[in-house]
Amino acid sequence: MNSSALPQSLRIFLVSLIGILLYFIYIAANHGIADVKVYNSRAIMDSWASGKRVVEKNDWESAHQSLLSALEYSPENPEYLALLGNLYEWRVANQPVNSPSVITDLNTALDFYRLALLKRPAFAFYWANIAVIKSMLAEVDKEFYLAVDRALVLGAWEPGVQLKIADATLGVWYLLDENGWNKMIENIDRGLQVNAKPILAMARKNKVLYQLCGKLKRTDAMLLYCK
Repeated sequence: MNSSALPQSLRIFLVSLIGILLYFIYIAANHGIADVKVYNSRAIMDSWASGKRVVEKNDWESAHQSLLSALEYSPENPEYLALLGNLYEWRVANQPVNSPSVITDLNTALDFYRLALLKRPAFAFYWANIAVIKSMLAEVDKEFYLAVDRALVLGAWEPGVQLKIADATLGVWYLLDENGWNKMIENIDRGLQVNAKPILAMARKNKVLYQLCGKLKRTDAMLLYCK
């Protein structure tokens, strides 16, 4: 059938449809390229998390460049933004928060988590990440309490969220107001069902285990640590 025989309105529709399809193909291709580029970053950070490798400058810079390249192809991707935040956390892992460079990296991580949250505001882990960084900076302010609250509303029974919020609240337990203290206790009570050992170890590390023992629900794990 000769295209010139088609009604003009149908030709316009077909041209528009082809344009839309090409656009979505372009978007899909960009996401695919971005995923390939970010694979390197994930592999490096996974090796740090597993303890197979220590954080070294060359690895960090390689992961950083991969993520920046991925964002060029998929600039609105919240996962990539959050991975950048996590990357800056790794650069100062196990370092005391008493130097300008560490504080700068933590604030950079915080900024990337905030950007990720703007793209995906209902994701509990992003809120929990913000709470952890605020805790590390000892900034127990409105943003900290909001992050704790939203993380627990959106992911109260998610083990990973429970661990992060336990880490965030136990790290600054002496700065919490009454409501913050109560949320900490409630989260730990839930977390004891799956994450008892790491959570109670955090409490011991932060020298607050004794204060918690009289407030937590009586579980086998709690009794073991509180005997």
